[in-house]
Order: sequence, then structure tokens, then C-alpha cells
Amino acid sequence: FSIELSGAYAPIKNFLKIVLGLSFLIWFFLVIIFILTDPYNIIFNKNSKVYFSDNINTSILAKKLEIEKYSIIFGTSRSHQIQYDNSETKILNFSGSLYGNSLNVLNFLDQLNEKQTSNIVNIYYLVDDHILNGYDKNDPYSKYKKQDYLENAYLSKIKFFLFLDINKVKNIFKGIKYNILKDSGYYINNTGSLIRNNKNEFVEKPKEFKKMATSQLYTNDGIDALIKINKFCEKNNITIRYFTPTHMMQYAKLFDTNIMQKVWTKLFDGGIKEFYALWYVSEVSDYIKDDKYVAFKDLAHLNEYYNHKLFIDNVVNRDTKYLIKDKFELNKYIENNKNYFK
Repeated sequence: FSIELSGAYAPIKNFLKIVLGLSFLIWFFLVIIFILTDPYNIIFNKNSKVYFSDNINTSILAKKLEIEKYSIIFGTSRSHQIQYDNSETKILNFSGSLYGNSLNVLNFLDQLNEKQTSNIVNIYYLVDDHILNGYDKNDPYSKYKKQDYLENAYLSKIKFFLFLDINKVKNIFKGIKYNILKDSGYYINNTGSLIRNNKNEFVEKPKEFKKMATSQLYTNDGIDALIKINKFCEKNNITIRYFTPTHMMQYAKLFDTNIMQKVWTKLFDGGIKEFYALWYVSEVSDYIKDDKYVAFKDLAHLNEYYNHKLFIDNVVNRDTKYLIKDKFELNKYIENNKNYFK
């Protein structure tokens, strides 16, 4: 009876062997294609790839700090297009890989070795509306992720390539399509910045605007982390400049100035000395021509031209028009600009 039972299971065993064998061959084939196409720009360090990930690319960018000096951009998709500060020092842009959550940035800075830290010339930090959310997971973009950014580069690359998921497989084909057709509209360069094919994109003025793309979020953990980042920079003699995103006129109307005031009052009390309040910039936020916002590529982001223009004119060149240096100036700014906000 046992012999007959064993014989009955033989076809199932053979079927499972075939399935496992085919699965291995498919996985092996995809891994090879993944390595050759390198859609995440991990191996070849070129400017021609479209897609990017988080910890693996953060590690690759951090590795560059061991070789030469850079200025750093921390932020979100609203600072991802920044590529230079008009100086001879190159920019490393961590906006797309690390994202701006202050706990992530603090964790990253604390992992840097002495050489890497000494090679940071300036830090430009976009304090976006939702990056002080700390451990709060409600925001779909700004989430804390404790990671080892200085893991052995070769080991991290091997692990990244061997453990495939559906998104990685999709990006294999997207990467192939981009490199053949060159139709993506943008790419990520080898220092982390997003480069648009069209630097002067615009967006139709919406008839109504009821919801912000990213809410005004903050927690005490998020605020404390930014204060610790500030102390890190003071300790290591790194110049850090904080600036806010710029919004279109209708978007700014949804802003709660009470939250704005609470957050920056806490940051001033914690030792932060100044920031550039660029939430609403005249002739940019309200620049409408033929029912189009000329300075914005979509409802939540400046186009590349104005992204750089505001960054260089205000943050890099230290224009005092939007510079806030204490709680008194903050209150004055809110009072003078209250008509622009909610």
C-alpha cells in the first residue's frame, strides 16, 4: 500500500520540481537582466537612468563624501530638482533617496564618519510642511525608517539585486523603455538631483482647491530631531540654511498660520537662528498667465527654472526679504502676510 501511495505522489513531486526549476530560472534571468539594465543607477553611475530607491542610493551618495567635499540638500520632492548653488562645490541631493523626515536625516548624519562629516561644506534643508512628523506614520511620504546607510557597499548592492520584488521587476522594463525611447521626461543624475527635460513646465489654474497635497504635520519628536541636527552642524562647523517650500496662491490659502507659528516658535526656542519663509513669493505664487500658473509644473511643485531661481536668489544669496531671524519677525511676517493664508 505504501509503495502504491508513493507512486501516486510521484507526478506531484515531478510537477513541483518543474515549477521550482522554472521559478529559479525566471528569477535568475530577471536578476541578470536587473543587473545589466541597472534601472536604479546603482552600478554604472551614469545620468541616464530614470528610477531611484531609498537606502541603497543614500549609501551610494554618502560614499562620495569620503572622496571630496560637497554641499548637501535635504528635503522632499519640492527640493529634488536643485542641482547647484552657483559655487565650485558640487551638490549631493538626498531629497529623493533619504527624503526629509528630520529623524531620518538625524539618523543619517549620526552614522557619518569623521571624513564624511568634514567634507560637508553647506547643508540646505527644505523644511517642508510634513517632514517634522517624527515617528508618525500617517503621512504617505515622510516616514521614519531606521536604516544602516554605511553598510558595506558591495554587500548592500548584492542584497538589493538578489531580493527582487514586483516594483523592481516593473522598473526593469521601464528602464529599458526609457533608454530605448528616451520618453520619461526626467532622469536622476549621479549626485541625486532630478533633471527635467522641460525646465519651464506650467500647470492649468484649478477652478477650486480644497485639499493640500501634503498636510501641515509636526510632532515633538520631529521638532526635537531638527534641533539636534542644528546642534550637529554647530558642533562640526557646518553652515546650515533652512527654507520652506513655495506654494501657488490657491494652495497657500489652505495654510493654517497657527500651525506655522507654533512650529517655528518651538524651533527658535530650540536654538535655530533663522529660516527663509518662502511659502508665498510675490510674482511667483501668483504668477498666472492665460489661466496657467507659470512657475509651477503641477499643483504642488515649482518647475525646475523657478525652483532654482528662488533657491539661488533667496537661500544661497541670502536675500533678507524673506529671512526670519526670531519670533518677533515671525509674528510680524504672519501679520503682514495673513491675507495670503487661511
